Amino acid sequence: MYQYELLANWSHKLAWPLISNFSCPPAPAPCTTSSNKGWRYFLLAAGGIVMVMWIIRFFVFNVQESPKCLVSHGKDEIAVAVVHRVARINGAKSNLTVEQLKEAEMVAGGSIQNNAPETTMRKLSKFYASHVRTPFATRKLAYSTSILIALWGESRLLLGSPNKS
Repeated sequence: MYQYELLANWSHKLAWPLISNFSCPPAPAPCTTSSNKGWRYFLLAAGGIVMVMWIIRFFVFNVQESPKCLVSHGKDEIAVAVVHRVARINGAKSNLTVEQLKEAEMVAGGSIQNNAPETTMRKLSKFYASHVRTPFATRKLAYSTSILIALWGESRLLLGSPNKS
């Protein structure tokens, strides 16, 4: 949840010694390119750390596709294999079979394929406007809710969305 704050904290801890030790001297002294390399060293170090983390993630950790996504795209056999693999990694045993998935599909009443318009309509059918009306029920509540939404929106514009990649 706080990965951006942690990232900023660690980048500051990395930048401080590099930039302060490899930057230009105070103003009266001349500032040449060779004496102002702190920020370059910082970017190189930060990029190197990210590259190492990417290599570890790509070659060491075998991240599995979500079985829910695989089933929704009609890849039941692969989904069952992923469930078995994840169970094995966690020290458990899974008895799930493709036939059980097909049976569950029949019990559910039809296809569970990924169909965006149908999925959207199904999700919207569970929406109740009363949940939205409640924070605006009185004048004072409406005022407070509007202020909170505006402040939240402003902070997201100024600080950026925490969900950005």
